[in-house]
Amino acid sequence: MTTLLFELEGVLVETLPLRAAALTAALSEDGIQIDPEEALEHSRGRAVRRAVAAAAHEARVSYDLVAVDLAASRAERIFAGRAAAGGVMMAAGAVELVHRAQASARCALVARATRAEVDLMLRLAGLEDAFESIVSLDDVVEEKPAPAAYRAILAKLERRRPVPRRTAIALEDGGDGARAARTAGIVSIVVGAAPASDALEADGYLPSLAGATMDTIRSIAARAGANVL
Repeated sequence: MTTLLFELEGVLVETLPLRAAALTAALSEDGIQIDPEEALEHSRGRAVRRAVAAAAHEARVSYDLVAVDLAASRAERIFAGRAAAGGVMMAAGAVELVHRAQASARCALVARATRAEVDLMLRLAGLEDAFESIVSLDDVVEEKPAPAAYRAILAKLERRRPVPRRTAIALEDGGDGARAARTAGIVSIVVGAAPASDALEADGYLPSLAGATMDTIRSIAARAGANVL
């Protein structure tokens, strides 16, 4: 049986504009000004702490780990408040694909967001019970592109029954996630409007989940060597 491992942000839920706005607001409290395009670039496909560190580096601001954590916590609070007020939306075709996938695949979530953020977004999307298991940022020490999150989700799933690596497919929104999956031995597909450099990190590319079926995903993964019959 296929095991489908979803990143939440950028694959199922469109959070990039809100993440970028939250990053901009959080950094402005430390006197760091970044323009909207830079905020989008730093936030795309990255966990919040990595986005903060990248933005500070680009602005040539010396941030130690404590300062990064504080700014990231502010960004997460801002994001959560705006998300709860309706600032995020589902990606086209996402809910439909999840429901179709449940009929023929094991579905799990490998999110770079905190568990509180994951729970909020799933509740807003009506997908609270859609996944067999969830790993969030709170469950690992190392963020993507480290493979810790993928290794953790496989370990959780395997407590119920084995997950042969070549039957697993990761749906990611960027290079960090694709590298994490690859290091864990999992075929990855980048979904959405990712830069070409990010898409090249993955084993396959899917422009959108709109109209996508399990056959679509299995076909892309099979070309990369996955055993997904």
